[in-house]
Amino acid sequence: MLFKGRGFLTPPSVELPTLKQHSGKYGFASMKNQIESVTQTSSLSPEQKLWIAVLETAVEDALTHKDPEEKEAARKWFREGGLHFKFVCDLADFDPDYVQKQVMRLIN
Repeated sequence: MLFKGRGFLTPPSVELPTLKQHSGKYGFASMKNQIESVTQTSSLSPEQKLWIAVLETAVEDALTHKDPEEKEAARKWFREGGLHFKFVCDLADFDPDYVQKQVMRLIN
């Protein structure tokens, strides 16, 4: 489940897709649409929407950035799942393990 669950009831339609069979922009577009549907929820705080946008930007960089070094840096951020990654996920109220798993399916 995408949200860790601090009072959020997340319907299945809001979860990030499992799109290993799809690559490139299709998988990213589907993930982006679902993230946007989450951010349009009125129960989210402005701060939470900000951190969700940070995650969305990192996903976009990992999949589509034109600079290979920047693209690899974003991928490494997800791959390693370090303290900063977990902190951003926590501020977005997302489950870092779930986010990492779904993004890794898209970039592998």
